[in-house]
Amino acid sequence: MRNAYFTVSTVLAACSLTVLPAWSQESGHQRDMLEQGKCIQPLRVARIAPDGRQTSPWYSVGDSGVLTSGCPPTKLAFDCFEPDRRVMPGEPTDGAFNGGYDPYCGNGVGRYWSGSWYYNCYAANDMTCVEGTAGLPSERHQFAWFWQVEGPGTSEPCYVALWTAEDFDETCTGPAFSNLYSGIIWDFGVVPQCDGLYYWFDSMDFLCGTGLYNQLPMDGSGAYIIMLANDYNGTTLTMATCAQPMLWGCKDDSGSSQGPIQWNDDWPPDGEFRPGYECWDQGGWYCPESLGIMTCFYADFGPPRKVPQLSAPKN
Repeated sequence: MRNAYFTVSTVLAACSLTVLPAWSQESGHQRDMLEQGKCIQPLRVARIAPDGRQTSPWYSVGDSGVLTSGCPPTKLAFDCFEPDRRVMPGEPTDGAFNGGYDPYCGNGVGRYWSGSWYYNCYAANDMTCVEGTAGLPSERHQFAWFWQVEGPGTSEPCYVALWTAEDFDETCTGPAFSNLYSGIIWDFGVVPQCDGLYYWFDSMDFLCGTGLYNQLPMDGSGAYIIMLANDYNGTTLTMATCAQPMLWGCKDDSGSSQGPIQWNDDWPPDGEFRPGYECWDQGGWYCPESLGIMTCFYADFGPPRKVPQLSAPKN
């Protein structure tokens, strides 16, 4: 069953041709650990509709210095990233580090991935938000991905699109999600390959005043969807040459949760989710359990704070 609300272009590369039958019946893929994450800041951001249309101007990200903004303090509404919540940019942490959650997995900033040549540029997972945050707008997010391109020394433009949806299918019968909300697309410019040594992560804390946000599910439970692309023309996303989201889980005492099922557009990578082939159980074998797309959403509380600013380009 097709589950691409938006227009997607695919260019199959060597990366995609290495997709193999399941490594294990449970997870579907080999899981390894990358021990280092590097923070990267986008050049600009925009709103993207459920059908892929750009529905706002591009907003240029300002200087990295701390500038006055109307963005209020936030707390984590859904956390499958586990950032250091004391500081920006919120480097990934684990358990006992920085007053984090239990259980302590002993991984530090390390996060799971499926090897350099695994292709998964389009993925969806479920989310259950912290109590009291249902239906709120989320103007701050963090996510992480591995960027392979065509191997060492290569690079290409990098776009990351992130949507939420009201409903998620955990039965693997499809569609993967339904009642999709508008989301956000980030343009990171030309990004170099990760060399199998680290992953990229982003910490967006400067969307206030732009009207850009992700809608948290109205009943507190729904889906989040990510696409990694190398081109976007305002209507069509072209999936990246070779990339994948990093994986983590919702810790027991984070207040948020997700199940073991994740939809990965990997067999074949064509911009659609195929029931029975691209729906994987990622639970029970790792710490933390139930691995999902490494992402977190914050919700707004409290008085204004100081954050980097955005400015719309002048015509």
